[in-house]
Amino acid sequence: MKSALLERIRGLSVGTHSPVLKLLPAALTTYRIGLAAVLFGLIASGWPRPLLSLIVLGALLSDWLDGVIARRLGIATPWLRRYDVVADIIFYLAAVIAAFLLEPEQMRPYGPWLAFLLAVELLVQAWHYLRWGLAIATHSWTCKAWSVVMAVSLTVLLGFGYGGCLLFTAFLLGSAAYVDVVLILCFARQVPLDTVSCWHVWRDAQRQGVAP
Repeated sequence: MKSALLERIRGLSVGTHSPVLKLLPAALTTYRIGLAAVLFGLIASGWPRPLLSLIVLGALLSDWLDGVIARRLGIATPWLRRYDVVADIIFYLAAVIAAFLLEPEQMRPYGPWLAFLLAVELLVQAWHYLRWGLAIATHSWTCKAWSVVMAVSLTVLLGFGYGGCLLFTAFLLGSAAYVDVVLILCFARQVPLDTVSCWHVWRDAQRQGVAP
């Protein structure tokens, strides 16, 4: 099934499809935001918890598909990339809150850690906006890895009640991702969009002779 989906995506090309199809990436991103509300609806209605795992996996799939399709159609605009980041923040914050509701004993030790990560998120968003007047969308490799690991850990925690080392790894990788983002902002001399890592930004600044 996955190979068939990939073949369909590869068959997409710029300028050969209707404007409606070009709305698909943004629709998938919006769908991810909607899944946050669905998640709380299922919890409030007492649905079986494995369904919550499907919601998280659906969000992860949409996060992958919106970028792949947008790039294939040639419409991976800066606005769409930033909207993708906003959708990620909304969904995963909602999923973490859901985890606190369902597994308070497992999540309680991570409360201060979560507060720290949220504070850093606000800091880098404000910093980026003050410098360039735009929301941040670095899409660094550490951030992408963090979203995958967080999705896997929340899938297991929300669906089956297990946090353990997966949850710890997700928070640890989140801290590493924010260190990377802060360093990217320190080294960047232009809007850092879809960067690989802080090292790549620093290297490019060195080559341009403008490194701090």
